[in-house]
Amino acid sequence: MYRELETTLRELNQVMAEFKPVLRTINEKPNALIFGESNTADPIPAKGKQE
Repeated sequence: MYRELETTLRELNQVMAEFKPVLRTINEKPNALIFGESNTADPIPAKGKQE
């Protein structure tokens, strides 16, 4: 029983470590799940540009 618990905890730690980058991204940019994490600037329509 103790070994099973130890194995389960080790696996849980591994899963949590794998989720860290995803959770960090969601924390920094919550809409990343919908729009991805591209860092491109918002497009400006041609008629909206002021020079």
